[in-house]
Amino acid sequence: MTNSNQLVSVVIPCFNAEAFFRPAIESILNQTYHNLEIILLDDGSTDSTPLLLEEYRKRDSRIRVIVNPANMGLIKTLNNAIDICSGEYLARMDADDISMPDRIEKIMKKFDASPELDIVSAGFYYISEQGKVLRSFPPMFTSPGSLKFVSFFRTPIVHACLIGKTRAFIENKYNQAYIHSEDYELFSRMLLKGNLFANITDCLYQIRMNSTSVSYVYSDVQKDTHTRISFRNIKQYLNTEPDMELLEILNLRLNSMVVPNKLKMAIAWLDEFRTYFLKKEVLTTNDKEEIKLFCDIHQTDMILQALKSNGRGNKKHKFSYLRILIPLLLKPHVISYLNEKYQFRNSQK
Repeated sequence: MTNSNQLVSVVIPCFNAEAFFRPAIESILNQTYHNLEIILLDDGSTDSTPLLLEEYRKRDSRIRVIVNPANMGLIKTLNNAIDICSGEYLARMDADDISMPDRIEKIMKKFDASPELDIVSAGFYYISEQGKVLRSFPPMFTSPGSLKFVSFFRTPIVHACLIGKTRAFIENKYNQAYIHSEDYELFSRMLLKGNLFANITDCLYQIRMNSTSVSYVYSDVQKDTHTRISFRNIKQYLNTEPDMELLEILNLRLNSMVVPNKLKMAIAWLDEFRTYFLKKEVLTTNDKEEIKLFCDIHQTDMILQALKSNGRGNKKHKFSYLRILIPLLLKPHVISYLNEKYQFRNSQK
């Protein structure tokens, strides 16, 4: 147990969750950290989810069941949950995923060691719909400064695995205007305001690859919304508007083929932004090392996205992309990253 043993409110939104709910809730009930308030929120389910929630409420006194009068959507449901949490800390959990038994205990120990932090998350595993572990994803970026930098381009932490101070969520609610990217919007906004995030390197959560998940069904909406959020954040940070075409490349959200010169410009912009960030922020040595690692990995992904956008098109463009990639391939961490991506794709076949 942690030294403080603070009450943690675990928020689990549920909508037609009958298929995977039992392993999800059992993984929370069996946590090594016991001082929990478990809030199950039924958002207008039409399957047997309400019966399952009531069954578990009767089994464990730590469980509270909240039933929305009609389907309200994830953002409103989460904001309502924030208002009713009793715990000093709030933990997220999705109704089709699985938490490792010591997830909450390990993250709470991180708060004990670093009480200045507002939100802590961890690494995760992808699992198939049947529960087979496909790949582990320990976080490459762990410290507050590097996560702030990452947040200008990517979601810095795993949403469903986080634990945060409830006060931080009360002061920063999810924004309804950014549906399907509400986590990225919230985290990047909080980091710009000065909230401190961290990741621990353990993989403490299992994300089920579900064909009905938001990432699969609303990928086009996510693409546009993500770029809009990034544009807002960079504009606020630099006090100038970034080039939208370059930003689509930088965010790996491409709507058309990328010409090599534009790709080079985007990579140069990232290097300039990194230099500016390093001068402006007070950073640790670990922050700086992780930011350098991120830039190498992100530039690699930008080139791979450009290759993908070209498809079977311009061969000269392909050779140009590969020439840009070659210097990165001399770096062992880039080779390791590409090898892991290749192995993961093969595991899905």
